Amino acid sequence: MVLSRVTGGAGTPGAPRSPGPAPSSASASASARRGGRRHLGVRGWSADPERGSQALEAALVLPAIVLLLVLLLHAGLLAVDFVAAQGLAREAARIAAVSDDETTRAALAAAAGRQTVALELDPAGEREPGTLVTAQLELRSRAFLAFGLEAWLPARATMRVEDR
Repeated sequence: MVLSRVTGGAGTPGAPRSPGPAPSSASASASARRGGRRHLGVRGWSADPERGSQALEAALVLPAIVLLLVLLLHAGLLAVDFVAAQGLAREAARIAAVSDDETTRAALAAAAGRQTVALELDPAGEREPGTLVTAQLELRSRAFLAFGLEAWLPARATMRVEDR
């Protein structure tokens, strides 16, 4: 006999209670269909063969979700670096329009910080006022470096050379 506390109803609190009615014929026939086998689970033997399947499904799906989130993070980094490359190209063209190549390269290196940048100026060297100068650069993106992949983002900007 199982004893438990009754917290209301017709009985008095603390009175012993019987375990309940005998199993119905429906649950007995379900057990017979399964062959009466019991399965060992984490918490002991169980008649339910589906026990723990949700934990297994979560364990299989969770790595895919984490990978998707990491890929989205790196796609965001790629977009940020693309915008940064465009800004650096515009800045390099602006500086090249008013100064020489060495000053432009030094300013671009300072603006890029720790990121690697390859710059090409057209025309190189001395430029005449009123002509156009084009700064074409490639910025090494931080995205996907954790996967061993390297992405160079191209950018290009043109400005009119001003009087110095």
